[in-house]
Amino acid sequence: MQTGTYYSDDGAAQSVLSWMFESLGSFHAFLLTFVSFVLFVAACVLVCSVRRPSVIAAFLVFVPLPLLLGLAGTLHQLIDSFRLAGIVDPTDPFGPEVTINVAATLVSTFVGLMLTFPSLIVLGLGLLLRTALWKPPSDD
Repeated sequence: MQTGTYYSDDGAAQSVLSWMFESLGSFHAFLLTFVSFVLFVAACVLVCSVRRPSVIAAFLVFVPLPLLLGLAGTLHQLIDSFRLAGIVDPTDPFGPEVTINVAATLVSTFVGLMLTFPSLIVLGLGLLLRTALWKPPSDD
């Protein structure tokens, strides 16, 4: 059974949220949060102000941006982890420290995926609503 408490290198108890933030790093935490917030606000404004469903559908291209930033962060952190593993002990590259580092690198992809969902839901529901209620302009 998981208790929700992790222990840092010095043995101090650490919450799951603080472990995730520490694994994410301040740069990726700020970048993912900022981009997700801007996309969510833009999606809300777009759904409320635009009447044509094609404009909303075109904006769906930008929704996976936090996920792609999370993947880029994961690759960057994986490269750093394996570089550190090669420097520390080339004979034992998969020690417990490296395993913990590799597990921590996946946090940025997870956070990027979770921050993608609100914008995707708003745009998806807005697209369904605008498509159902849209009437093409008449040529009268």
